[in-house]
Amino acid sequence: MGERGIEISAGHIDALLSSGKESFHKEKDELLRVGLEVSRSITVDDSGARHRGRNGYVTQIGNELFAWFASTESKSRINFLEYLHAGAMTYQITEAALAYMNEQGLAEGMRQQLRLSAPV
Repeated sequence: MGERGIEISAGHIDALLSSGKESFHKEKDELLRVGLEVSRSITVDDSGARHRGRNGYVTQIGNELFAWFASTESKSRINFLEYLHAGAMTYQITEAALAYMNEQGLAEGMRQQLRLSAPV
């Protein structure tokens, strides 16, 4: 029995705090997309800390108009690029990129595959 005579499990509290939040997550994702679209410049930062024996990271993207944060267990370039693409991962394989790959010794077959699979 709790201090106020209310019995509630830790699992139920967790469910109350974490379920039914899809509309908030959608709004947060839209904030990042629009913020990146209308901003001439942004600042970014990421920071890490250990919690319960595991590494965790928070990434901040924003400027004077908006601030967006995400927590993750990964601090990788791919993870960061996914944030900057705001959920719509895009890339370009340019002739300069292919020339660089050739200079670095990437096999012709792989370069051809990249050329064909790159979105326009």
